[in-house]
Amino acid sequence: MKRRLLNLLTVLSLLLCVAVVGLWAVAGSRSFTFGLRLGGYAYFGRSFSDRLAFGVAREDLPALLYYYAHGRANWPGGAGGFLYYRHPFARAVTGPYWFVAVCFAALPALRGWRRFRPVPRPAGLCPACGYDLRATPDKCPECGHVPAGAKFS
Repeated sequence: MKRRLLNLLTVLSLLLCVAVVGLWAVAGSRSFTFGLRLGGYAYFGRSFSDRLAFGVAREDLPALLYYYAHGRANWPGGAGGFLYYRHPFARAVTGPYWFVAVCFAALPALRGWRRFRPVPRPAGLCPACGYDLRATPDKCPECGHVPAGAKFS
């Protein structure tokens, strides 16, 4: 169950990373606004030319949501493009595209590195099939492979 959940999170993270890179590619010419209403709150996002903004507001404040989602609020870049905006009825976070893409790419990169890294075999095993060669170090009785450095009498 844990492995399936981790695989699902990895795929979701990779898809979100690809979506962020796609938004970043067209960000200079277009601006996108997206949103979702769920459980009395409105979750929204907006792409700018140099950063992404995500936020949440109470659903009963449609004017405030419209104000934030369509860019009529003051969205300064903050230090390095990062900003946390707090309002009594809404919260918003902005960050540069590269940072959001790296965050979403971290889990797939870690899982890929762990999956495809070379695993060294312990000494005394056949490099071809992994058979234990302590009894017959000159030749593998399982596959017939002659290990490097084998001594013939």
